[in-house]
Amino acid sequence: LTRIRQKGADLRHVVQTALERNRKKYDLQNRQLKDTENREKYRIYGELIKANLHLIKNGDSCVRAVNYYDENCALLTIPLDPTVSPAVNADRYFKEYKKSYTAEKMLNELIEKDKIDLEYFGSVLDNLSRTQSIADIDEIRDELCSAGVIKVMRNGNKKPKSQNSFKEYTTPGGMKILVGKNNRQNDILTL
Repeated sequence: LTRIRQKGADLRHVVQTALERNRKKYDLQNRQLKDTENREKYRIYGELIKANLHLIKNGDSCVRAVNYYDENCALLTIPLDPTVSPAVNADRYFKEYKKSYTAEKMLNELIEKDKIDLEYFGSVLDNLSRTQSIADIDEIRDELCSAGVIKVMRNGNKKPKSQNSFKEYTTPGGMKILVGKNNRQNDILTL
């Protein structure tokens, strides 16, 4: 049992590192997604600058405009870059709006993928904690190689593929149930 744990220690370390890296990436992407929530402000700034171009002079660092998107029509102070024209300022706000919109779409896709990866790495760690033989560890290592988590050794000494040894249970009704010891075995059973 000690030998099995030692053999699986490097895999646990690799999977734990991948899991932590994914968690950090997931958290960062969620923070970035939260930043995109204010994108509507950029569109409104652009619209109000365009509507008030006749009031803005080159070199102005801000403009106070009536926000006709607000139900109270409050005055809104919009920061401007004084080194560029008012029209260019509006275009920059529109560009920032579009960038935030695109980022939101991309981040939602990446976050979904990261959720799946986090679940996968969690299940691999669970499988590693339940291993009872070196063959089980080798199967998990092969699974991680197939998934691209660890690099495949290319030394020419290919090990023969181990036979799938599923856990076998029998129900009180006499039905045989096979259970995989890892994700790869479960995939073989279900597909």
